[in-house]
Amino acid sequence: MRNPPDIPTEMPRQPTAAETRLREVVSCLHPVIGLLEDLSDAFGTPFVPIISSTVNALIGVVQTAKSNKEDCTSLLEQVHQLIVAIVQLHVRSESTGGTLAPGILRDIGKFTETLQKLYTFVEGQQGGNIFKRIVHHRDLSGLLKDCQAALRYAFDAFKVEMNANLFKDISQVQRMTESAQKDLLDMIAAVSDGDESGKSSSTMLSTQNSSDSFSMLPARPKIFHGREAEIEHIVKILVQGLARIPILGAGGIGKTSLSKAVLYHPDVIASYDNLVFVSCDSVTNSVDLAGLVGSYVGLKAGKDLTKQVMTYFSKCTRCLLVLDNLESSWEPLESRSDVEEFLSLLTDLPHLALLVTLRGAERPGKVQWSRPFLLPLQPLPDEAAHQTFIDIADDFHDKNHVQQLLLLTDNMPLAVNLIAHLANDKGCPNVLARWKTERTSIFSTANGRDRVSNLDASIKLSLSSPRILAESGAKDLLGLLSILPDGLSNVELLQSELPIQNALKCKAILLQTALGYSENQRIKVFAPIREHMQHFRPVPLRMTRPVQTYFHSLLELYQKHRGMQQSVQTVQQIRSNAGNLNQILVLGLNVDNPDLAQTIRCTICLNSFRRLMGHSPTVLMDCIPELLPHLDDPGLAAEINVELIHLAEYNPLPNPEHFIAQTIGHFKNFKDPALETLFYLAVGYYEFYVRSDLARSMKFLEKGLFLARAHADHHRESIGFIYLAMIKWNRGDYRTAQGHSQTAYELSKLSGNLYQQTVALRTEAQCCTQLGDYRGSILLSQKARELLALCNMSTGTLYQLLVANEAEVHLLKSEYTQAHRIYAQSIQDTSPEQSPYNHALSLLSTAEIEIIIGAAESEVRPKIALARELFSAQGNQIPVTQCDMVQADLELREGNKAVAEASFCRCLASSWLGNGEIRSYCLERLGDIRRWKKQSTNNWAVVYLADSQTSHNMLALHKALLFIADIFIHAGEGDTASALLVVALDGFTSMDVHRGRAECLLRLGQVSLGRKELPLAVQFWSQARPFFERASQTTKVMHIDSTIAQVEKEIPQHHEGNLAHLPFLVNASLTVCKLGNGALDTSEPEQCA
Repeated sequence: MRNPPDIPTEMPRQPTAAETRLREVVSCLHPVIGLLEDLSDAFGTPFVPIISSTVNALIGVVQTAKSNKEDCTSLLEQVHQLIVAIVQLHVRSESTGGTLAPGILRDIGKFTETLQKLYTFVEGQQGGNIFKRIVHHRDLSGLLKDCQAALRYAFDAFKVEMNANLFKDISQVQRMTESAQKDLLDMIAAVSDGDESGKSSSTMLSTQNSSDSFSMLPARPKIFHGREAEIEHIVKILVQGLARIPILGAGGIGKTSLSKAVLYHPDVIASYDNLVFVSCDSVTNSVDLAGLVGSYVGLKAGKDLTKQVMTYFSKCTRCLLVLDNLESSWEPLESRSDVEEFLSLLTDLPHLALLVTLRGAERPGKVQWSRPFLLPLQPLPDEAAHQTFIDIADDFHDKNHVQQLLLLTDNMPLAVNLIAHLANDKGCPNVLARWKTERTSIFSTANGRDRVSNLDASIKLSLSSPRILAESGAKDLLGLLSILPDGLSNVELLQSELPIQNALKCKAILLQTALGYSENQRIKVFAPIREHMQHFRPVPLRMTRPVQTYFHSLLELYQKHRGMQQSVQTVQQIRSNAGNLNQILVLGLNVDNPDLAQTIRCTICLNSFRRLMGHSPTVLMDCIPELLPHLDDPGLAAEINVELIHLAEYNPLPNPEHFIAQTIGHFKNFKDPALETLFYLAVGYYEFYVRSDLARSMKFLEKGLFLARAHADHHRESIGFIYLAMIKWNRGDYRTAQGHSQTAYELSKLSGNLYQQTVALRTEAQCCTQLGDYRGSILLSQKARELLALCNMSTGTLYQLLVANEAEVHLLKSEYTQAHRIYAQSIQDTSPEQSPYNHALSLLSTAEIEIIIGAAESEVRPKIALARELFSAQGNQIPVTQCDMVQADLELREGNKAVAEASFCRCLASSWLGNGEIRSYCLERLGDIRRWKKQSTNNWAVVYLADSQTSHNMLALHKALLFIADIFIHAGEGDTASALLVVALDGFTSMDVHRGRAECLLRLGQVSLGRKELPLAVQFWSQARPFFERASQTTKVMHIDSTIAQVEKEIPQHHEGNLAHLPFLVNASLTVCKLGNGALDTSEPEQCA
């Protein structure tokens, strides 16, 4: 056998130096990216998910780059160094639980944008012309210079030595990664421990009760509500055996009242032979405490009665001792240990149960307190506070006034009690008027000087605690918290750089003394204490300025990255500090504030946030115009005007022409292309929606889109296309609107703005709805809601509009019950004050459905009236016209045909060249001759058909065919009517519109009845019945049942004649099966026959 010829072998190609560098940096990057993802999971740091995904994509395009490989590799090495620096920043932030300051987050946000530019640059090395179409005006070298400059900024910001040596081998990287992972795990564990301790302390916030004595028990509380759970908890422990229970809480929270209620509980009386109540607020040490207890049980006075007291109680059987207000003797540090020793001796006695009340949130030591611990008393539930007020002051007062008074008390029992007595004596209006000048001073009786009858005295007693006096920063922190109704988290306490030494220690003191309480890991202060501090101890400027700076940074961070996934944490923090932001901005909106311009910009940002969240504008916007003359800042004036244009849909501009011209003049004095673009787009939207001027609208929109394209501003270009889509949608050009929506979606993806992507998807979903693609509409709405959740904005206006779109689909498919349920929930979730537009829209949609399903006129009219009132207050004519058209539909249903027709014609005239939705709604009602009982042809049905073809509104088109078929039925043209009904039925079936299918089948049955084809008529009606049921048309169902019953009686009389037509009936039956099932297959005629 011949040997095979030698095959020449080729030595494997050695990698170049650049390829080796690339492989090494990629090997180093992958573990660091893993650390980044761990950070995201542990701390939810903004930007981390998008950094991780962008770097992974960047690695892929660098590896396949056709040119500039050296530059690309060098850039990737710098990216690695910066990501390591971000990891180290987290490791060094252990004191704030891994949460980074807004300034650092701002720099990380800039680094994220730099990564996206890097990706665009490297992708441009792949060849082809796609890159040029994306970048527009920039060339590769210019973009590279931008990226290098941005990276230099990042190195400076993160304090990293640029061009430091990369790790020499992968083993060194692994060691670094393992070390960093260990640091992160230690930090996460520390944060978790901190959270647990925080939760523990938060369970000791506030309690209130009182005690009873052996022979002279205090009176039972006559008015006592809202403490059922606490009583059950205490009584359960007391009856099980020897109990040691502390009741803790703030002053005025009701500790004494609770203990009194416990003493009079039947199970407690049955379980104990002796009940002793001792009020301890007059003693300051253990010796005096023992003497006081001894006097209560009848012992002779002596120097130190401790032993005698123990001897006395050791001889008692089943005794419950209540020590009320024990903090007077336990709080001072010099006497605390002795008092705890006294309590320990008491708890050693075999038959003695101990119940103590203390102001504060800390249990005394040396005692094994009964478990489970009683949770600190919180303020009363709303219902209990309201009932307490009524029991004292009666229930004839105006409910709104009562609600306002209770808000002042924060449901603290002492404050509720005092203000209810005051209202009973002076009346609610008088008390509210006095509050404006006297504040917490009104919470006292005429001669009240003690803690029971004077709230200020009670608070001053808490402020005199030795722990408060020993730490001056505690009062400073309490003063600051008095102007921050949302309180502060640990992160905010530390990152705001307050001029307070050891802020966390001061926080702990406030919690221990119950001057503060913890809620959702934020320290807060009850409203009466806040008001007391503001009135008697106003917070100094040196305390508020650092917080102002911190919250300003937070709003700036949100403004820069609004709508992107990396803004999720910022959105949540703004929500948690909504009240704080308002208070801080109020303090800053004055001419003496050196940072007035920045405060105004933050106010604009907050208002924009509220607008997107579906809330009414902040009243702070009204303060800005009078401050502007003190600032020579045309850029700021333009920013304000742009926001006012966005609000103009709800708050009309007094002189639009002058306003717009003035703003254009501002832009001549400074350059801000992004703001100028936004201005022209906003004005374009305003001109159409508010002023109904299409020509001017298009002029401004075209100007805005030109500026956006000129500056490669994908985000604002997407906004422009959204506005174009909405205008086309309103004019009934749904196909064009759909195309604009899709363009806007692609542009918003380039900019990475999730919120804008959601807006585009929602607009496209609306187009699908009108085009009859209901399934596509629902899928788009669901995708939009998922994106909205990613940027933590699932409760705002856009979310409500997405829900409304899904309800609209149910409505058009005649699934009225489901649609009504969604709109009814939306009415509950919104309010006329905070969300007037969404609330009015839900009211009007609910009224529209109720007209269809036959709800009483008395239920429908008020909804339309309130919706019209809310829309009118906003100055937007389009929704007001929609109220008129729904009102006309109600008039038509109620038989007021002349009024209805005139109103429909007015609405139609106002929308003929404008709003396609109004036009279609009116034409549908005018074109249905069965509702008007016309005796001749109806031209409106033909107009309705033509309009639906122009707008491509598939549902309207098939409804128009149904109405025209009615005209032919009335004219006796059964064949023509049947042909039209078959086409309409097929369309309704494809769209799954239940009522449309039912109406077609009903009419086909009517045609068959006219031809004396009784069995076929019955079959058509039988198939129509379940569709009417799904559409909640109860009257139609009853009519079909009675008609079928009547016709079936006549069928036997015609049986003999019908036998001659049996072949026709079989074919007709096949037709019914096909039409009812929406199928055209006749392969199984036997089954249908």
